[in-house]
Amino acid sequence: MSMYTSEPKAPSALPGTAGSPGDEPSMASLLSGIVGDVQRLLKQHIELLREEVREDVRKAKRGAVAFAGALLLALVAAAFVLTALVGLLAWAVPAVPWWGWAGILGLVFAAIAFALIQAGKKSISTIGVEETRKEIREDIQWLKK
Repeated sequence: MSMYTSEPKAPSALPGTAGSPGDEPSMASLLSGIVGDVQRLLKQHIELLREEVREDVRKAKRGAVAFAGALLLALVAAAFVLTALVGLLAWAVPAVPWWGWAGILGLVFAAIAFALIQAGKKSISTIGVEETRKEIREDIQWLKK
């Protein structure tokens, strides 16, 4: 054989894989495989978290726009209705001045507004990343085994 020709070599085994039935993967290759799996798992959890946060932001935007629009229209409507109602009550019960009726109706509407705010808080409080938390807890339990 000349020095420029060589016999074909058998393909070498990839690092960390068994080249023949008797070969065992090294400890370093096993650890690097585990680390790679954990990194991949963490990346998947981060992506799941991002997706959940994006969805929650979309829900929050829709809710905020609806609240803002409803609030604006409710204020305009309430101003007209309260003005008419104060006039009607002042005419019907002249013993109470118009400003008394305005105060009474203002308190009633303030109570209604408070109830609506509480309902809105309850609706918004359901936003969360529960799926990601559940997955991470399962993975921690699996890693402990």
